[in-house]
Amino acid sequence: MDFSTTVPNTTPGIGSSISHNGHKVSSISYHNDGQHLFVATEDNSKITLIDTIQTGKTKSSFQCEREGVSVISAT
Repeated sequence: MDFSTTVPNTTPGIGSSISHNGHKVSSISYHNDGQHLFVATEDNSKITLIDTIQTGKTKSSFQCEREGVSVISAT
């Protein structure tokens, strides 16, 4: 997932389409710092952390094969 093609220093607006390499996004949650966005894709059980302000690109990904991921909440 790459937000770097959007206007610099902005995040996707409400209603933006977020695709994740062909996988359906099941849940998203912003961290309280407003910089980090967590994206969950249920069909491949993956959580992706995106730096939405500085780079607009994926910072890291976590595979959750044992339990799967359908809903995520940054705490």
